[in-house]
Amino acid sequence: ARRAAKLIRSGPRRWAKVARARRRRGRSSGGLEEVFQVDVDAGVFVNRPAVYRENIGAADLFRTTRYPGRALLIRCVESPGSVSEPDYGWSRFVEQVEVFDVDAKHETLLKDPHAAEVARFLKDWTDRVDADP
Repeated sequence: ARRAAKLIRSGPRRWAKVARARRRRGRSSGGLEEVFQVDVDAGVFVNRPAVYRENIGAADLFRTTRYPGRALLIRCVESPGSVSEPDYGWSRFVEQVEVFDVDAKHETLLKDPHAAEVARFLKDWTDRVDADP
């Protein structure tokens, strides 16, 4: 499990390199196909290193400005993030952040019964925002 976690953190270029090297030696890809459910030499992984570089470049060039409106953060209580701020730091970028906690994991947020709860809350929240712009 530690090796898999380390590999996942290493990024897509390393994933593909490890899988190809293992295959050349006649071994399995080390579980990459199983974990990501794709062939690392095809499809979505083919351009992953280039996409990663472009994303890093875009992040370096992007300059944030503070949004003067409202935002809603839907937070999954069962899978808390590693950020210590209750609003995950969004208040640095948004004037007004409302946090809605859902007793779900990130993976189950949009599945019933959580999806219905989120839908009801979103409707109520948008009605409130529309009534008080």
